Amino acid sequence: MGAPEAETAPGISHRRAGASSKSGSRWRPAAEITFLLLLFAAAFLVRLWPIWQVHFWDEAVYLQNAKVICCGKTNYSELSSRPPLLSLLFAGAFALWNHDYAASLLVALLNGLAPVFLYWAGKMLYNSRTTGLIASLLLAFSPLFAKVGNSLLTDHPALSLILVSFSTLLWALRRDSQLGFALAGFFCALAGLMRFTSLITVVIFPLFLLPHANRLRASVLFVLGWTAGFGPYLVWSRLEYGGFLATIRSALLNVLRVDMPWYYYLANWDDIFPWLSVAGVLLWGVVLWQEHRASRLPEGKESSWRFGQFTLRARLASDLILCWWVLVVVAYFSTQVPWKEPRYLMPCAPAWFLLSARGWGGLLSARALFRRVAATVLLLLAMIYTFLPTAQRFREPFIEPWISEEKKVADFLSQQATSAAVLYANFNYPVFAYYTGLPTRVIASHDMSFHEHFPANMPYDGYVILYKNVEIHPTPTWADVDPHFRRLQEFPSLVVYDYQSSGFNEALPQPPGNQ
Repeated sequence: MGAPEAETAPGISHRRAGASSKSGSRWRPAAEITFLLLLFAAAFLVRLWPIWQVHFWDEAVYLQNAKVICCGKTNYSELSSRPPLLSLLFAGAFALWNHDYAASLLVALLNGLAPVFLYWAGKMLYNSRTTGLIASLLLAFSPLFAKVGNSLLTDHPALSLILVSFSTLLWALRRDSQLGFALAGFFCALAGLMRFTSLITVVIFPLFLLPHANRLRASVLFVLGWTAGFGPYLVWSRLEYGGFLATIRSALLNVLRVDMPWYYYLANWDDIFPWLSVAGVLLWGVVLWQEHRASRLPEGKESSWRFGQFTLRARLASDLILCWWVLVVVAYFSTQVPWKEPRYLMPCAPAWFLLSARGWGGLLSARALFRRVAATVLLLLAMIYTFLPTAQRFREPFIEPWISEEKKVADFLSQQATSAAVLYANFNYPVFAYYTGLPTRVIASHDMSFHEHFPANMPYDGYVILYKNVEIHPTPTWADVDPHFRRLQEFPSLVVYDYQSSGFNEALPQPPGNQ
């Protein structure tokens, strides 16, 4: 890993920090570029391997929406309640190669960029390659991030765009670039279009503009860039669905309402961020205490935030904003989003990993050579142990041979169904819509309301897929005795029925009480 360099003025300072590297070795730029290329290649491979032949609920939604965009499919769409950007990118990939593998390659490429931009962010924020290096490795190979990065979900691509926006913002602060501020806002908008909850960064990133001499101008440019990125989508939502925020409102209403405790993320923190990063944050606390006791830099050598009589070291200010970043994201998903999954906290990963890297960087910057070497060896061994589960994926075939039950059902229906048939399903309906191409209708109900409206709520003849062990109406038990249904094929977890809206005989459907 090499001897760490001392941290100097953080990147949020508006002064340019490039002239102080005259004494730097000539090999450093080449070594840095080589490291970044290897980092991207490794992160890309981890997020590509293995390629899956089948995809599940949310993945199928974005694939299906892409087919709606590029191929004119009309059998099913969730564009009215899903962020559009991932599906737009898939549509572009399908225009070049109409295969699911094109989507997997595209996502792996986009997700592989995240560690590279986190390295740049850490380097610019703290003028420390060591901080950027450690943070980037944590993001590249931590088990959860490698796992989510291998799926066709919006979480990791949104994280990549958040980091592109963040790095661009820090670069603009260093260069006082008007175009950079606008681009940072634009990429921030793209992150929101990738995943609506990424819009939370709008209340975080402007804080980094506060020390800038022309912060008002920088803020206006950031907002203009954001508006240029997000505004067209709001107009489209108004024209297509009758409201500027109609799609975002639908997305919020479609969140699964379950009673999960607010402290879910705190209780499962180690499932999200590896223990190595937690240790780094604890070390960061030690670094803060040491810097408070005796600064390693003479007074005046480090840039500061100054607001009237108030002065705050820029490095500490950066730390405080990163803490705010983590707290805002955790608080929002803990209290405002009923359904909770570890991957939802990924938007706070840049801040968490940077704080952790700063802690480890403090340990590596010990003055005694022996302590630096011992700390470096300790960190390398800890990384190997932490990232070992990620390496296990390379024992699997490059193309995963496993085929899901849903794909087998879709293949069965493709052989049975006519193009005019309608497909009804009470679960996993986006998957069946994508793989069968049949017009798909949702008949899922968590209460008896389905039976109150039957058969008017199923007016077309076709096929019905009902899961056995899912407490959603209608159920196979009820359909087996109803004259509108006839069993076609039974699978381990579901049953496929032939369905006629007028019934296969003149008998009336059984009332719900006779299930």
